[in-house]
Amino acid sequence: MARPPVEVHIHDVGAEEPPGEGFDLVHARLVLVHVPDRARALPSMIQALRRGGRLLIEDAEPALQPLICPDAYGPEQQLAIRLRQGFRELLADRGADLSYGRKLPRPLRAAGLREAEATPTSP
Repeated sequence: MARPPVEVHIHDVGAEEPPGEGFDLVHARLVLVHVPDRARALPSMIQALRRGGRLLIEDAEPALQPLICPDAYGPEQQLAIRLRQGFRELLADRGADLSYGRKLPRPLRAAGLREAEATPTSP
């Protein structure tokens, strides 16, 4: 739970205008990969920033995650591979862009944000 002077707002970034007078921080974790209208959502998030504010986006890149188990020696590993493939197909069928994470720095820079960086990590 947030404590003063922190104020938390939740809204549909892909469908609603930014709330409030502007924010010092806009943070989205595992959001944009799932938002069907990412082309609207990202500018909305940027618009919600105050001058000098920070935008922190943490998003998944399922397309780059390995599909196979490193040691697929039995039925459990084959099941894990099928589940991971099925999960990716489900996400894609629902409008997720499984490669959005690696594309994100370009629209951030195109929007005029300074110091737009990406730090990839892999489990």
